Amino acid sequence: LPTKASGARADSKQARVLALLRSTEGCTIEAIVKATGWPQHSVRGFFAGVVRKKLKLYLDSELVDEIRRYRIKPTTDGVSKSAQAA
Repeated sequence: LPTKASGARADSKQARVLALLRSTEGCTIEAIVKATGWPQHSVRGFFAGVVRKKLKLYLDSELVDEIRRYRIKPTTDGVSKSAQAA
């Protein structure tokens, strides 16, 4: 089977979660649990391990009407966190 150089498939759970996080209003952990079937602790682990560490994306969270919403925030200057650290 041929493999993609980009890594993730377009129809993977990871791709679905990243799409939810990239939406302008963001999403809740409960929405990700419903979309993937993962338990809450796995969603939080995905945030820390994949979104923040592996992909080096800025994950923002805010409390809206007592509901925590998460979203991937674009960097203001167009430089990723990995480039900033170097």
